[in-house]
Amino acid sequence: MFLLQNFLRLGTVTKKRIDKGYTLNFREYIQYGLTGRLPKKEIVKNIVTDGRYYTFIITDQKPITIDIGFNYLEVNKSFMLFKEIEE
Repeated sequence: MFLLQNFLRLGTVTKKRIDKGYTLNFREYIQYGLTGRLPKKEIVKNIVTDGRYYTFIITDQKPITIDIGFNYLEVNKSFMLFKEIEE
């Protein structure tokens, strides 16, 4: 996860938005940034990704999409375990 965080930090913000793909959900309601606990208005609800573009859904803000320049999921698929979600 550290590598992905680093790629996201170095990525570029783009106007493209991902609505389909994989969703990264958070169970913890307390999130921390570089300066400590984030205010409620900056809490990330979830992240939608296709592997290259990561759209952050943030409380009370417009979504922000970051392009890391390559498909992280494809490059690292042999190291990841995906679980299919039943609806």
